Amino acid sequence: MQEYVGPWCPTCGAFSIPLVYGRATGEAFEAAAEGLIALAGCLRDDRPGESWRCFKGHAWPADDERWASALFAAIRARPACPRCGGPSAEMLYPSYPDMDVWEQDLALGAAVVAEHDPGPDTGPWYSRRCQDCHHEW
Repeated sequence: MQEYVGPWCPTCGAFSIPLVYGRATGEAFEAAAEGLIALAGCLRDDRPGESWRCFKGHAWPADDERWASALFAAIRARPACPRCGGPSAEMLYPSYPDMDVWEQDLALGAAVVAEHDPGPDTGPWYSRRCQDCHHEW
């Protein structure tokens, strides 16, 4: 079982989850459906910096790396492998520009770099790789 990394609500002491603004990905919708994150929509209101929400509706600003860690833990390894159901990682290729943007994801195992770019003889460009069976899709 994963250890809880978020803060407890400063108002009521309830369990809290990351509050996420912006266009949600499929992985974010799955995590929200499981109650691991709260989707706040694309526009922020007049309360800048709100990054946590408890289940009673209180919200407050992020304090540090815990927000990013909690968000990463909620979304990491989605979607599941269609072959074995294992966790997946984002597939990156050596020719991608700005690989430094992926540094944290690579370090945490949320992304992997393929040995080489696919070519006409090596197959398609996949976007995910299973962390268990190494199936690519």
